[in-house]
Amino acid sequence: MPILRKIENMKLADMLCIGDRIYKLKNDSTLEMCHGDKGPPPRHDKADYNCYFNDDGRKASCPFLAFEHLGIDTAPLAAYQAEHGENSSVPHEIVYAALRENGFTETEATGLVGDVLVEVLKMPGKSLIISCAVFDDFSFHSIAVADGVAHNLCEFSLADVAISLWRRPI
Repeated sequence: MPILRKIENMKLADMLCIGDRIYKLKNDSTLEMCHGDKGPPPRHDKADYNCYFNDDGRKASCPFLAFEHLGIDTAPLAAYQAEHGENSSVPHEIVYAALRENGFTETEATGLVGDVLVEVLKMPGKSLIISCAVFDDFSFHSIAVADGVAHNLCEFSLADVAISLWRRPI
């Protein structure tokens, strides 16, 4: 028998993972598949990453947002940006060291973020996916997954390449 699940507090462009597909809420209250077997192709050619900001309206703040959702102290990140500027990207070495100190271990991640995310959402615990845009090798992004929810994610991120997956099981 089919099951009806009530989902509340969704906002325009929020996404749902159902099976191996990811859907986004459109402004006419319908769902559009944005990743999966029959989802549209990656749309990096249409994205202007110079205008892309994180959920807090800033650039280069995705590790801060991810750490907050994962319960990790952001002081090492803040110290780096205090010295190098608010919009400077925090080096991976600093991010990785903080993850290790908080019990996260790196596991292999290959493929598109959308594909990795579909699997990570099924796993208990907390995770951090670090990705790189397909069209260059310097546009990195951090996505936190906690309690089955991916934070600071947009549909353009789904087509990025996952370069690192950090997990802390329950």
